[in-house]
Amino acid sequence: MKKAIYLIIEMKKRELDSKILLALKAVVHGYDVVISKKSRLFEKLHLLKPGILFLKSFGPNYDIYLKDIKDYGHKLTGLDEEGLQVFHNSWIVGKRFSINVLNNLSCIFSWGDSAKNIYNSFIKKNKKKIKIVSSGHPRIDILKNSIVKFYNIEANLIKKKYGKFVL
Repeated sequence: MKKAIYLIIEMKKRELDSKILLALKAVVHGYDVVISKKSRLFEKLHLLKPGILFLKSFGPNYDIYLKDIKDYGHKLTGLDEEGLQVFHNSWIVGKRFSINVLNNLSCIFSWGDSAKNIYNSFIKKNKKKIKIVSSGHPRIDILKNSIVKFYNIEANLIKKKYGKFVL
């Protein structure tokens, strides 16, 4: 049986493209993938086959779901959507991580080595052992040349309609 990955989004305009890219990569590796709004996903946990819930943050708003996540056989991992804002250890404590979520994470993905080092020091300080993978972020991968070509048609239509402009 294929494993399932459940990807959470809140802002479709900002997050959907990168989640689709992540989903495509997971499908290539044999996973079933669901992309869902957080509220919809957590109200249906009891109907979903056990899988990996890929969180978009590690804050206390997930605390209320932890019992159901465990009871229904799901694992937790994720990549902090706002990971680029993490620039020193004190900012993480109490703001980006819930200790309860931290206690239930199987693995954490980070935007890069700098964030990985900050996460590591926070996790060690809290006497936890969690694997941290310096993976980058699909939002940045979309900006790479091979994927940017996908957006050229839409970009050219906008340029044709509005002419030269600066954002």
